[in-house]
Amino acid sequence: MRVVVLLLAILALAAFIGCQAKPMVLSESGSESEGIKVHGDWTVEVTNPDGSLATRKQFANAFKGQHLVAGFLSYDLEVDRTIDFFVSDSPSGGLVSSDEANCKESILKTDFVLATAIHAPNDDGDLYNSVWSASCTLEINGDQPKFLTKVETIMLVTPKIGKKSAGGFVHGVWSLSSKELAEPIEVLDGQVIAATVILSVE
Repeated sequence: MRVVVLLLAILALAAFIGCQAKPMVLSESGSESEGIKVHGDWTVEVTNPDGSLATRKQFANAFKGQHLVAGFLSYDLEVDRTIDFFVSDSPSGGLVSSDEANCKESILKTDFVLATAIHAPNDDGDLYNSVWSASCTLEINGDQPKFLTKVETIMLVTPKIGKKSAGGFVHGVWSLSSKELAEPIEVLDGQVIAATVILSVE
């Protein structure tokens, strides 16, 4: 299986001035990695009654569970699906989040925003896609503009299989797709960032 993440990040930014909103839409294709190849590596052994090896075969073949992977990414499991919005103090701020900006809808005292997910067909009609959407209402202290520098899809997995802390296990944090924006987007207090990403399993 090749997991190709088509980051059709539809970043709609709305500046609320009075009762009128001025949306801004940006689309950047690509991701930080081109994808992951998954295939089946098999080892089949036949042993004799005395335990000696009679035959050993090794081979590789294609993975046929694309619909299962897309379903796992979409269905209501013990998983929180989130989109992480990185907002920095300057366009060259990289991945350093601003202390003055946060998403009103964020959870766990992070920039993670819960995303909705639907199981969707690809162009051939196969259910190989998982479509995630989330939006973030910006709360920025002060009057200095901030900059959206990166978006990322995150799965917070339960049961807790992540790092162990003094208080027990924390959520397993699994990044699926991320994109550092070549041209960071200037954002202001009260604007809404809306992102949709299609996770395509081929």
